[in-house]
Amino acid sequence: MDTGLELSLTFTKSSTIGPEGGFFGIDASRLIVPQGAVSNETLFTLDLTFGQYIVVELAVASVADGLDLTEFGVPVTVE
Repeated sequence: MDTGLELSLTFTKSSTIGPEGGFFGIDASRLIVPQGAVSNETLFTLDLTFGQYIVVELAVASVADGLDLTEFGVPVTVE
């Protein structure tokens, strides 16, 4: 019987990463921030939603002023 309901579960994890780079992850997904990608301490928030599809969302903001960041010195990777 199709109830029309779609179940999903979201996990969220945040990490502050600076110019030296770093990484963190949820389950099998991982965010890799290479050295030089950001110039100051930056808050990365990764949301991983499991449902009909797996959805990965990334939010990035400067720790100093809270402004969203949309460009990086070198590419960051979600794998």
